[in-house]
Amino acid sequence: MALTQASAAGWPVLRYRSKATSFPGHVSRSKDSLAARPLRQRDLVTVTDPQCSYQRLFRFTPQARAYVPDTPAPDCTDYTVP
Repeated sequence: MALTQASAAGWPVLRYRSKATSFPGHVSRSKDSLAARPLRQRDLVTVTDPQCSYQRLFRFTPQARAYVPDTPAPDCTDYTVP
């Protein structure tokens, strides 16, 4: 989270950046890892997920009396729901 320039209303604009990663490689939490082949040494890497690595600008909206993102966040429940 970082502050950017002030908006026309005088409230600061907030920049939120998210970087989602998974280890090892492209292994999914929602799939049975025992059903797949065993991991090899080259699979043991950290991978950035482009869908859930994003940036949003939050601007204060007087009507909502809250900061509102410029676009909705993507569905990243694989990272947020156990």
